[in-house]
Amino acid sequence: MSKSFDSAMGDFRGVDAIGTERATYRALLALLFVWWLAFVLPPLAIDGIEESLTTADAQTQSGSLYNQVLAAAFCGIGGAALLRQRPRTLPAEALALLLLIAAYGAWAMVTVFWSDDPSLSLRRFALLLLLIGGAGGLGACFYGTRPDGLRRLSIHLMVSAVALIAMLATTLLVRGQFAGATEADWSLKLTITTAAYTYYVGFAAIGALYVLRSRPAWQITTFAIFIAILMALKGRGVLLSTLGTGGVFLARTSPWWSGRVAGRILGVTASLAVVDLGTGGHVFSVIAMALAATPLLDYLTLGAGLDNVLDLSGRADLWPVLLEHVSRRPFGYGFGAFWTPDRLSQVQMQTGWPAVNAHNGPLDELLATGLIGSGLALLLWVYALWLSIRLTRVPALRASAILVGAWLQLMLLFNMTDSTMQFFFQMPPLLTLTAVSALLAQWAGQQDHTAAGIGLEAVVR
Repeated sequence: MSKSFDSAMGDFRGVDAIGTERATYRALLALLFVWWLAFVLPPLAIDGIEESLTTADAQTQSGSLYNQVLAAAFCGIGGAALLRQRPRTLPAEALALLLLIAAYGAWAMVTVFWSDDPSLSLRRFALLLLLIGGAGGLGACFYGTRPDGLRRLSIHLMVSAVALIAMLATTLLVRGQFAGATEADWSLKLTITTAAYTYYVGFAAIGALYVLRSRPAWQITTFAIFIAILMALKGRGVLLSTLGTGGVFLARTSPWWSGRVAGRILGVTASLAVVDLGTGGHVFSVIAMALAATPLLDYLTLGAGLDNVLDLSGRADLWPVLLEHVSRRPFGYGFGAFWTPDRLSQVQMQTGWPAVNAHNGPLDELLATGLIGSGLALLLWVYALWLSIRLTRVPALRASAILVGAWLQLMLLFNMTDSTMQFFFQMPPLLTLTAVSALLAQWAGQQDHTAAGIGLEAVVR
């Protein structure tokens, strides 16, 4: 093995090249673990939907100091990663993504001038900058400096999901809440913040498909276990989104023709079902009528059956009300400033239930940043998805690019029936930004080594 190759690999691996770098890596990993605990514990501590709504109203009014400190700490960890490893020069296509992020940020700042709550908009914008800085630093200079960085990120995510589910199971066992778990009306949605669990499980399911792709039996078994957990938690939108994304992943990676065909059928069917639900559920409601008498539909709808499906769990009443608000101010109500305490109460009076977001990411973007901001936001995420698809043509990055593309698809599907676009201090935006940054860093590193005449395909793969 040539000296130049050893030198290049030492630079690409970064954190494990020498003892000092290994210690730095472990220190950053420890800091990230402590931050993760601080990030996940508050939502898990909320006991009941009423407490969740009270917390949301108070934090909207005065801002959450805890979240601000967490965001600053996250940015600090990303900054420490940047100090440890200088980022490489990005290709032109990747720089275009940064320009889109800058354009969206610039428009978000413009909306502050007509925001219903300028101080809230500024706080939310500062929070966004901190999170982008943290995710960019961690992705490009922590996970992206290793050929197996995205595999490690997937494993960290899977361990996180298993730990969260273990904590939940222990809590339910202590409280005696497992009784009646097989009944149709059994649900945790009134006692816990289910999204704090289902998001992790959904992303971890896709991560498992990637990590275990060389062991098909373990791969499918692990994916099925995560799907079963989502069914038990009755996260219906996340369940369909994960099935659709998992099917697309298998369609692109399965070594068997039958696996690719089955994955394509599952991926297209489930993904289109989620898109249909996010646009009114007209087709899905017809299919649900045919399944009206089945135990599965009764279980997933908490015993409400077709009534729950046809009104999309209250979204059918909520979305027309919010679209009326959009029509009044097509340039938005200000970045992060639509859901003020007064408007939370107003929307509840109009719909009859306490919505704290639009349960649709693009709709929340329309409410906050208007037609221009929502267009830029969707263009940003779609362009990142296009980049990941393009990078599947690079042999050394094919598997990693498929993984990142799958996570991007999953986040976009989540936003059909839930909202993480304006409510970005959640796991899906943080993970996808970190993963995209890591993939682009690996691409830049691969191009550097290719230019030097050193092939890394076998190492990265």
